[in-house]
Amino acid sequence: MNENSKTELRLRFRIAMLLGEQDITLKQLYDRVTQLGCEVSSSHFYRHMKPYHSPMRMDLLTYVVQALHIQPSELFDLVEVSVSDDSKPPRAIDKSNVAPVKADKKAESEKVEKARTKAKLKRKEAMLGTHISLVPENKK
Repeated sequence: MNENSKTELRLRFRIAMLLGEQDITLKQLYDRVTQLGCEVSSSHFYRHMKPYHSPMRMDLLTYVVQALHIQPSELFDLVEVSVSDDSKPPRAIDKSNVAPVKADKKAESEKVEKARTKAKLKRKEAMLGTHISLVPENKK
């Protein structure tokens, strides 16, 4: 780390991880959100589903939580990121009761892939229930 940089806590939007865990695409999530009644254009929706996008409509977050069947706290986590001193000053964050996690793109992509694999195995196990086979009648 150079002398002009320091670390700062930021909220990370975990949408990619959640989509990987549930093995659905962003398009499928958009379809679910619009079926729930959210009036949002596809371009607006996709723009807001990127990590570190700043302002987001609270009603859109509510629909995303409903569509994924998750708790709101699962959408975000705190990460420690490097920032240079040249950037704008950080906002005040209470670090006393927070356990930050280092952001690592490779580890994050491995987690997403692992979640997808786990979801595929769950679906496969669900389909391995009782098999019913039809036996043709004997023709004489």
